[in-house]
Amino acid sequence: MLRRLALVLPVLVLAACNLPHGTAEPTFDPNLVATMVEATLQGFPTPTGLIAPTASIQPVSTSTIQASPTAVVSKVTGKVCFPKAGRMDLRAFFQETTRGTVSELAINAASNEYEMPLDPGNYIAYVWLQDFSFGGMYSTGTAPSPFALIAGETTKGIDLCDWEHGPFDVPYPPGYEPQQTTGSITGSVSYPYGNIPGLTLVAFSKSTPYWYWVGTAAGQSYFTITNLPPGKYQVVAYDGSGRTGGSDVVTVTAGGSTQTNVTDWGGSFPPNPVK
Repeated sequence: MLRRLALVLPVLVLAACNLPHGTAEPTFDPNLVATMVEATLQGFPTPTGLIAPTASIQPVSTSTIQASPTAVVSKVTGKVCFPKAGRMDLRAFFQETTRGTVSELAINAASNEYEMPLDPGNYIAYVWLQDFSFGGMYSTGTAPSPFALIAGETTKGIDLCDWEHGPFDVPYPPGYEPQQTTGSITGSVSYPYGNIPGLTLVAFSKSTPYWYWVGTAAGQSYFTITNLPPGKYQVVAYDGSGRTGGSDVVTVTAGGSTQTNVTDWGGSFPPNPVK
């Protein structure tokens, strides 16, 4: 603004100098000066590059986000034991006994303990080798022992350490059908002591402490033992007089039927486990 006034004032001075002699000095009219200044300003182009004032930014109110309530869970912890055959990867199952739901936990062969988050409820816990050939459980007797989980609390001491029971004492997870991964042994019995009596035939697993048995009637020379997990087995026959006969060691495969015959009545075999 000061720069533009400086351009106008010389015009006013020159106008005063050109007045004829003898005339009265002009009086200073501030309104006239203001009018001329305004007219002069209108002749200049509007300056560019000016930043227009911005409208004030009003804070936007946001609704408060309420945290959704999280489900209250429980935890179960315990030791991990392994079968006598050695350490190997395991599959642990926690079955809620009221709803029948099952949660699975993979346990590495290097693990000594486990921790599992679960919904509150009543459970049993059991564990299997990866191929379901051998199973253990949390038990204080001959069957899985139930335990309760309370909301928000940790239940300790549910040790997966009982590997001492037969294969059918340990539950299979719901929906699992053992015949999908088991095989069978069939064969004949050569009895050197006369007529064949009723026999007990036991298939001993060579890789686990499990054994499986069937009984035959008097005069029956053929047998079949089913639902055998894959592995190596030997079949031993027991009569009622304390005599025993055995077969060769054979390999059972999933879904397969393996043949072997009981012909060796002079070997050394385990005592009858069925008695």
